[in-house]
Amino acid sequence: MIDHGHHRIALLLDRMDLITAVQRRQGFFDAFGAAGIRTDLAAVVSELHDEHAARRAVLDLMASDDVPTAVFSAQNLITLGALHALRELGLERTVALVGFDDLPLADLIDPGVTVVAQNPQEIGRLAAERLFALLDGSTDSARRIIVPTTLIARGTGELTAPR
Repeated sequence: MIDHGHHRIALLLDRMDLITAVQRRQGFFDAFGAAGIRTDLAAVVSELHDEHAARRAVLDLMASDDVPTAVFSAQNLITLGALHALRELGLERTVALVGFDDLPLADLIDPGVTVVAQNPQEIGRLAAERLFALLDGSTDSARRIIVPTTLIARGTGELTAPR
């Protein structure tokens, strides 16, 4: 979204006691810093537990004095709520949207929803591999494994910022 001219990007997060929400928030601000964008331009809304709360948050953001030109939702249910709000307001072709986690039918919506997709099969395979190793007596210490994500550009994230 930054590459498409967006600087006023809203970040929608789940519960901040979840490590994934904390890491996604940090990655969001790291991207702002790398692009030289002031982080105070971002509206951050957290503790969104379901799509209804996310919908309400986006409706409130779009009615605020400093309307974002783009939204990054850090969880798939939050993306659904954001999508509903943008469609309700007729802004689905104006306000850019990128969600974290893919959505069923995201490619069939017009415009398609751009997402950062995880690889749940690989995450599950690695977890099962580790579990079976522990059951077999492995005493290996815990280690961090990063499974890469993939940006799937479908249209909503590629909308250009208004001038």
